[in-house]
Formats: sequence, C-alpha cells, structure tokens
Amino acid sequence: MKTCNDENQIICGRDIHFDIVKCGFEGDSVIGNALVSMYAKWGMLVEILEVFDKMAEQTIVARKTIIVG
Repeated sequence: MKTCNDENQIICGRDIHFDIVKCGFEGDSVIGNALVSMYAKWGMLVEILEVFDKMAEQTIVARKTIIVG
C-alpha cells in the first residue's frame, strides 16, 4: 500500500475510508473518531457528518472534534 504524502492525502484518506466501509468497521467508535478527525483536518464537513451519523456510539471525542474542526 502506498503511503500518504502531501499531494495525495485526501485521496489516500478516502481510499482508507472506503476500505473501512468495505470491511464493515465504519460503525466502530474508535475508527469513527479517527475518520472524523481526518476529515476535520481537511475541513470536509459533509464527510464528517456522514461518518458521525453512522457511528454506533457518537462519542464526546467525535463531538469535540466536529466543534473544533
């Protein structure tokens, strides 16, 4: 697997997110927190909310990341 660099971080992040969904782990709160944080870093609010809505447990960490991000 290629590593993410400055030029393709968003594409790489979305590819990883796709793999997470494909494996059925999108609802996991730890993975969801990481995805919310990743999308917040890039200012991608729509993606943040999609991930947050699919989390089995919408944690305080995810909520704070959305507010700060």
